[in-house]
Amino acid sequence: MVINVLYLGMLSEKVGSSQEEFHSQCDGTKKQLKEEIESKYPSLQKVNYRIAINKNLSEEKVAKGDEVALLPQFAGG
Repeated sequence: MVINVLYLGMLSEKVGSSQEEFHSQCDGTKKQLKEEIESKYPSLQKVNYRIAINKNLSEEKVAKGDEVALLPQFAGG
């Protein structure tokens, strides 16, 4: 399946792009997608980040055409 992946903040520097059409073989779970992305970009394995699916952090299922955003850790104050 093809999904649109957005790499935000320092994550875009790690992968060399702010977005891509990602061709995934995953079973539709966020966990499997994360493993696939980290397999393609091993430098992400050492970074803490969250994954939002269609702007929803609690969503766990990924489907064809979804927008997936990788969000780096950030702090506010």
